[in-house]
Amino acid sequence: MKKTLLGLPFLLMISTAMVFHVGNVLGGTHWGYVAGFAFYDACWCIIMPIIILNRNGEKLRVVFQEEEPLFQRKHWYLVAFMVLVPTIAIFMYIDTIASLPSTPTLLIAVAIPATILNGTCEEIYWRGLYTHAFKNKPIIGWIYPAACFSLWHLVPQVVVWEGGFTLVISSFFLGLPLGLIAFKTRTVTWTAIIHGFIGIIALGAPLGEAIFTAMTGA
Repeated sequence: MKKTLLGLPFLLMISTAMVFHVGNVLGGTHWGYVAGFAFYDACWCIIMPIIILNRNGEKLRVVFQEEEPLFQRKHWYLVAFMVLVPTIAIFMYIDTIASLPSTPTLLIAVAIPATILNGTCEEIYWRGLYTHAFKNKPIIGWIYPAACFSLWHLVPQVVVWEGGFTLVISSFFLGLPLGLIAFKTRTVTWTAIIHGFIGIIALGAPLGEAIFTAMTGA
């Protein structure tokens, strides 16, 4: 399983990029996003972890089981990251937050559950699988998936180039503290909460906007 995990991110990126591209060609930009993220979340972030864990006789819930409690004195820096990362995200998306009063209600209603689901799915794959498989190897269990996760953000840009390498870099430096929290506690519960919160204040961009536009044609 461990050798397989090292190569999977590249297969994930290639296959998902193909789905984004085909979806874009057949249905346009917004349906390309919807198809790409649906394939990514369902096949790679849910089904693949289930298959890998089942091979070891384990269930998906194992990545949510906290082995090392977060809230204890020696983990003060992890708790600090729990506060710092969302705070940085608030400043990053301050314009989106300010525009909420004029945002269509349907967009908010669609974006919030979509981004919570997407964020949780991503935490299962990128943080859960790797911290569980490489518990005592920080380079492979923490740094490697953080780097691959940041590179993954180039994949949706086969549809529309938006954010570019700036998004990759910011995703890496925001992903590092999340990965450390998961690596130390052996659970993605806390990182899924943070990831979901960031997605909510960003209104699930660009996924939420793509679903809304695909639904309404707006």
